[in-house]
Amino acid sequence: MPTCFLAVPLPLPVRESLAQIRPPRLPGVKLVHPDKMHVTLHYLGQITTEERELVKTVLSEVEVPRFSLDLIGVGAFPERGLLRVVWAGIADHPALIRLHQELAAGLMAAIGF
Repeated sequence: MPTCFLAVPLPLPVRESLAQIRPPRLPGVKLVHPDKMHVTLHYLGQITTEERELVKTVLSEVEVPRFSLDLIGVGAFPERGLLRVVWAGIADHPALIRLHQELAAGLMAAIGF
């Protein structure tokens, strides 16, 4: 089963800017291609085909107006040891919070997530 998550894709100019601040290639560090940069809303892990279809239904029912996000810093984890993830923070935004909450409610009702 594939690993699934729900995410908001980032606009091209944001991805290009983030790509410029990526660390250099280091042994054991996999750099994400800019086309795959996103804001993760919910990590679902491995779900069945039936659950995936229910998630698609939830996604089709959620409506949130278009919104913009502000990037507010970068970081990495783990803080010690071998670097595994570099992230960019985003400022709180009511529409993003609403989207997250509506998806959470739909996922709870549909698949108990």
